[in-house]
Amino acid sequence: MAERVEQYPPEKVAKITWISAEKIIEIARFLVQNRPCIIVNGMELEQQRNAICGIHAKFILSMLMGSIDVPGGEYLPGPAKCVNEAEMECSDRLSPK
Repeated sequence: MAERVEQYPPEKVAKITWISAEKIIEIARFLVQNRPCIIVNGMELEQQRNAICGIHAKFILSMLMGSIDVPGGEYLPGPAKCVNEAEMECSDRLSPK
């Protein structure tokens, strides 16, 4: 991962994102100085055409900072337990009659 990150210095990222290199450095320093932390995503990210990529990047950043599954960081509980149709019907609770 470090080799991949080295391919994207702040100046290159600034050209891609239209965010100044200085602002990128400022945000990076802020996040590192305040870790572990949670990076909150909401509608502004989730409703974008490339939302999956943005959310993926958010978790990669959290992983790089060591902010996953630690107090004060991101909590990843795993997949939710889904209820299937047979469980919703509760047919096991019905009388055989």
